[in-house]
Amino acid sequence: MKKLWQKQRKILLLIAFGITITSMSLYGQCFTNRFAASNYSTGNCGSHVYQSSLGSLSNIYGSCGGLRFSPPLTGGDIVIKTDEFGDRTLYNIFPNPNMGTIYLEGGDKNEELIVSIISLTGQRLFATNKYVDSAIDLSDLAPGAYVLYIKNSKNQLFTYKIIKL
Repeated sequence: MKKLWQKQRKILLLIAFGITITSMSLYGQCFTNRFAASNYSTGNCGSHVYQSSLGSLSNIYGSCGGLRFSPPLTGGDIVIKTDEFGDRTLYNIFPNPNMGTIYLEGGDKNEELIVSIISLTGQRLFATNKYVDSAIDLSDLAPGAYVLYIKNSKNQLFTYKIIKL
């Protein structure tokens, strides 16, 4: 594969093989040589030599002179967000499955909660204010699966799957 690029007296942002190169001026031609039995290849860009490991997070890495080929990611797991599982048992919903009434217990006994029932299609069926250790009447709901959301006074949201028989 042969690539040719040329830029003068400007900041050049070049994205080649998944890397970013920033330079004031860059001249040259790049040639790659792929080995037949592996995912490894080498190449050069003028006097700049690079190495490539195909199929990995970093396709090109290395440096030569003032030009540096660095991977966009460092490898390994990248965690964007995790759910906190420690408070998932703060409230206990029972019985589940139920025949039309579920009970809510746990947490602060004097805490007022906002309880919502959502269908699996995303429709809010009802929302009400409840205290811990109270009953929730589901007799108006058809048999099926629902999602119960509990929002406490600290604006924490808890999600439970419930089944009405």
